[in-house]
Amino acid sequence: MQNALNHLNTQIQNESAQILNASHINTQNLTSQNKAQILQNLNPHIHSHTTNTPKILKVSTAKFYIFLILFSTFLSAFFANDGAILILTPLVLALFSASHLYQGEHSLNCASFFTPLIFFLLLVSFVSDFASNIFVISNLTNIITAQFFGLESTHFTWLMLLPQIFVIMGALSFWFVLKRFLPKMLHFAPTKSTFSCGSILFCFSLLLVLLFGIFYAHKLHLPLYFFTFICAFLAIVYGKILRKMQFFASLKDAPFGIVFFSLGLFIVVYGLKNGGILSFLTEALPLFASFSKQVQILCLGFASSIGSSVMNNLPMVMLGNLALADLRMQLETFNALIFAHLLGCNIGAKLTPIGSLATLLWLSRLKAYGIQLGFLRYMVAAFLITLPLLLLGLCGLICWEYFA
Repeated sequence: MQNALNHLNTQIQNESAQILNASHINTQNLTSQNKAQILQNLNPHIHSHTTNTPKILKVSTAKFYIFLILFSTFLSAFFANDGAILILTPLVLALFSASHLYQGEHSLNCASFFTPLIFFLLLVSFVSDFASNIFVISNLTNIITAQFFGLESTHFTWLMLLPQIFVIMGALSFWFVLKRFLPKMLHFAPTKSTFSCGSILFCFSLLLVLLFGIFYAHKLHLPLYFFTFICAFLAIVYGKILRKMQFFASLKDAPFGIVFFSLGLFIVVYGLKNGGILSFLTEALPLFASFSKQVQILCLGFASSIGSSVMNNLPMVMLGNLALADLRMQLETFNALIFAHLLGCNIGAKLTPIGSLATLLWLSRLKAYGIQLGFLRYMVAAFLITLPLLLLGLCGLICWEYFA
């Protein structure tokens, strides 16, 4: 795209010079504005080229940062962390690739770590996982834990509300540290939207159906996947009606490798269980009973984050659930420890690229777009961001337990 624009500009300049020379106009004392006015009068064809250049939209980096965090939180809550990453990663890439100012950044071979494109791609990845705590459907680990312990959706959301608020406020506060590495303004080249108001209303109606299912599926004695299936089916039908969705093409592009990988992880869980690791965890957990409630929550949260970052959060959440279930009657803070374990698995899994399926999915999307993100760059960002936000989430859980 950049080469095409350069070629077009060169062609316009050559044509402009020929027209001015042919008209015997002395251009030495003319300003660029005067030249443009003369060219417009002499040859409107030149003017048509210049007016078709893409419009550049200036956006405050701080406002875009806040918007992306809040939008990621919304998408992660309703479409899970995997869905949020699948939606936001192409969106960020499209925004930055549309402007020629950022086109050189997608190679990620530049010396600067915090280029705008890299920064916001990392932000999408981290916030999509950090914000996946509020609803049962927001993360696969939430679904597994809620079904394992028989937790109601409303009870789950109520206990995760304050920790989630703490995490999001912490993510927003990071702006004061990170703003020195970013420009004050971003430049985008937006295109005209073809999305109708009817489509927007339809999408919000699906979200209302999904929200109804989250809070009332248990009372109606219906499985939660019943409502998610209805929403998915209606979305596919609506896309086919508008002819904006190719079902088989979407099915072909679906990351089935991640699905098989997750199934393999459950096999790993039972292999580790038979290997004796569950017995080790069951013996280690009672050691927390001698500590205060606050220390128990912090210790288990960080222990779960380490386990999730090493072996992925799906095996870790299953092993932790099995170990906690064996000690249900021995731990007074049993309910709080369930959610501390979940926060560690959801947030702490970002410490390494293999810790979360959403991160693996994100990396596969980047690779599909020709972006190679270095391991060291990811690890530096992960440790600087994940550990403080995990601490904030656990502190939110402690405050919730204290005031409740």
